[in-house]
Amino acid sequence: MKVGDMVKFEPNIENVLIINDMKDRRNHGVVLGFDTYKGITHDRVEPLVHVLWNTGVTDWVLQKRVEKVEIYDARIEDEE
Repeated sequence: MKVGDMVKFEPNIENVLIINDMKDRRNHGVVLGFDTYKGITHDRVEPLVHVLWNTGVTDWVLQKRVEKVEIYDARIEDEE
């Protein structure tokens, strides 16, 4: 995954509360950047992705909650 890639949101189904949150009407977006987060309750570092979502909002999300979307370009097959 790199800056400019399209990603789709994979919500955490175990936490039903976030599904009803307006922020989680996000379906897909474009990666703007990367960072890491270390919580105060655990020692592991979590990778974050900064995304411009289809809702027009930019937000940080855990990388494990997004999946890169492979873009299919029919023009490539037409040339072969």
